[in-house]
Amino acid sequence: MADSDLKQFGDATRKGTDEGTRDDDILVRILDRKVALESPGSGQIGYIAMTAAGASNDLVQLGEVINFLVSLMDEEDGRYVKNLLLDRHSGFEGEDMVELAQHIVKEWSGRPTKPSSGSSARRRTNGAGSTPASPQASKRSTTPSES
Repeated sequence: MADSDLKQFGDATRKGTDEGTRDDDILVRILDRKVALESPGSGQIGYIAMTAAGASNDLVQLGEVINFLVSLMDEEDGRYVKNLLLDRHSGFEGEDMVELAQHIVKEWSGRPTKPSSGSSARRRTNGAGSTPASPQASKRSTTPSES
């Protein structure tokens, strides 16, 4: 089979387009340092969901969360966080990473998303989920049946 017959997955020309904007970054304080976490791409979110769900135990799952969060930081901040985790006297523990993960998921999930360019905007509704019953149907349901 020739290379030209192979199905192509991925596109180097769109590299980086699946990432959020700088406005999506979340700034947090880890001990005495401000740390920015970049908005993840869909591949990163899918990967962490798959690995965390398939983790054999809580420690492996924690490791996956740490790797995921560090991947969202710049190199210097990632080193800082890793060093804190390796220093048992730092005051920063694995549980703090779990809380950080929960915080950023809440932050990102609470932000409105922009519809993709190929989809139409969702239709707004007034909140009424069903058609009201006709007056006759309402009257019948409240009238006691005769025996």
